[in-house]
Amino acid sequence: FICETCGKSFKRKNHLEVHRRTHTGETPLQCEICGYQCRQRASLNWHMRKHTSEAHFNYTCEHCGKRFEKLDSVKFHKLKSHPDKQPT
Repeated sequence: FICETCGKSFKRKNHLEVHRRTHTGETPLQCEICGYQCRQRASLNWHMRKHTSEAHFNYTCEHCGKRFEKLDSVKFHKLKSHPDKQPT
């Protein structure tokens, strides 16, 4: 199964269908708790961890409040999402 937009190939039709969403921007899956939207089930399952005791999101971005499991993740997030707020 080949993506008609970019030419990427897939062994399964459903993988192609999920991939197509990267081109259309479609986000059909939504978290019932907070409204987070995503393209694939695995992303929603990973997201749901923040609403359960499976994961401890102990690191918080002081600029936007987003929470992370690892200190390195919040550091990377701040560099990427808030480059203008980095110390000089």
